Amino acid sequence: GNNINIQVSNKPVGQKFRVYKKDGDGRPLAGAKFKITDPQDPNFLLEAISDQNGIVEFNGDTQENKNYVLEEVE
Repeated sequence: GNNINIQVSNKPVGQKFRVYKKDGDGRPLAGAKFKITDPQDPNFLLEAISDQNGIVEFNGDTQENKNYVLEEVE
């Protein structure tokens, strides 16, 4: 697929990171699976699946001023 690089500021620790998944017509898309990885730490992994409103909500510990990779995997 196509890679898109978007710089996102990390929120303070304890806040959730959300992504909104939509289909080609702009409607919310349920069931899309995403992951967040840390290029510097092969053991770091957060995964989440979009709900009926297209919301993908990650729960986990991310640090400020670090680079992470967000990928849609399914």
